[in-house]
Amino acid sequence: LQAKLNELEIPPNNIWTQTLGKFFYAQLPTQDEKGYPFPYKDFPHPGPLFSASFSPDGKYVLTAVFDSTAKLWDLSANKVIQEFKGHNGLVLTAAFSPSGKYVLTGSEDSTAKLWDLGGNELHTIRGRHEDIFSVAFSPDEKYFLTGGSNGMLKLWSLNGKELQAVKENEYESIISSVSFSPNGKYILTPGM
Repeated sequence: LQAKLNELEIPPNNIWTQTLGKFFYAQLPTQDEKGYPFPYKDFPHPGPLFSASFSPDGKYVLTAVFDSTAKLWDLSANKVIQEFKGHNGLVLTAAFSPSGKYVLTGSEDSTAKLWDLGGNELHTIRGRHEDIFSVAFSPDEKYFLTGGSNGMLKLWSLNGKELQAVKENEYESIISSVSFSPNGKYILTPGM
């Protein structure tokens, strides 16, 4: 049984993947003595993962976990160094801010939460009866996006004020991924 991975961010020269209860991390390009290109570290994980991303400096991994938390992993120490607790449902997505100072999580409890790296909740935003499947920060960290299970894409200020809501389509399909362009002028989301 393999857990579904909604998002995967890969920094340059790295790759990683996950399966039920584990995630794997490998430095690229590499070859072991048999010529296999991907030696990896195995990180045991306490259940399925819904999303995962590297910190901007590549030293940490943030995971959205089946147990209603997000976890911050130190890759060199091979352990969890912070848990983000506060959702009342599964955490479906988690992302670092571009500076690495903040974490944003989205949950099936219809909330997205903004955190500092110490695990302190800074803001909670509430959706309108939709699971939050995707989140993303703008490059300048002034805004963030949420994508919901009801096809709603929302733009928020960093202090948690809703600025705009857009119905992505008339069929209320899940917005499984959201992102800003590098210049912050455009947003991208797949249709389903």
